[in-house]
Amino acid sequence: MGVYGAIGVRKYRERIHYSLSIIKLYRDKLDKLYPDAQIEALRIQAKEFHEKRHPFMTKIYPNQLWVALHTSIAIAGCILTIFLLSL
Repeated sequence: MGVYGAIGVRKYRERIHYSLSIIKLYRDKLDKLYPDAQIEALRIQAKEFHEKRHPFMTKIYPNQLWVALHTSIAIAGCILTIFLLSL
C-alpha cells in the first residue's frame, strides 16, 4: 500500500510540473504582449514576499512529505510482516 502511494505521489508531482510548464508559457506570452502589466515582476515580488513570510516552510515540498509518509508505511508493513512471520 505504501509503495503504491509513493508512486502515485510522484505521478501527481509530474502532472503538476506539466501544468506549471503550460502556465509559465502563458505567463511569458502575456508578459511579452502586455509589458506594462509587469506580470513577471509581480510574480517575483509575490514569491519574495512569501519566502520572507515562510522561510522554513518554503524549503519543504509537499511531495517530500507525502513520499516520506508512504515510504514509512511500506517500511512499517515490511517490518510487521517479518515480525509476524517469525512468530
